[in-house]
Amino acid sequence: MNTDFSKLNLQYLIQARDLAHQAPQCAGALMGVPIQWVEQIGALKPDDLARSIDIRIPLLVPRRESWWWTRLFQALQSGRTAEVDAVLAHAGLLAAP
Repeated sequence: MNTDFSKLNLQYLIQARDLAHQAPQCAGALMGVPIQWVEQIGALKPDDLARSIDIRIPLLVPRRESWWWTRLFQALQSGRTAEVDAVLAHAGLLAAP
């Protein structure tokens, strides 16, 4: 199977760049990257982002603890909205250094 992640990568980079402009410290914590990377992401121009469409492998990889993902998937599968909200609330805590 040859899956193309180019559109997802582009969407991610656009969102990351926007967050880097709005809240650099928050962007670094949420993405798990040093502030220097946040500055580089924030400096990306539309033409730079357009070139990322050639990247077909995923730039996003699941991170966080495996228990967190298990809990999220179980909450999603069971349709427990309150549980999903609780798991997502923990995401910010896990991203904090």
